[in-house]
Amino acid sequence: MKFSGRKVKALIRSKGLKSEYIARQIGITPSYLSTILCGKRKPGIKLLEALCAVLNCSISEFFLGRE
Repeated sequence: MKFSGRKVKALIRSKGLKSEYIARQIGITPSYLSTILCGKRKPGIKLLEALCAVLNCSISEFFLGRE
C-alpha cells in the first residue's frame, strides 16, 4: 500500500474543511501540510494519527490499495 496525499486532500474537501484549519489542528504549518498533500513528503505515524483524529477516519483511507 502506498500513501496518497491526494486521498487526504479529497477527504479534507469532502468534509468541507480547509487545509489551513487541518494544519492548525494537527500542529503543523499550512505549507508543510501542502507538501504532504501534493506528495512531496510522507507523514510519520504520529501525524497520520492526528489527521485521523481531526478527520474522523481510519488510517487506511490515506492509502492506495494494491493494483
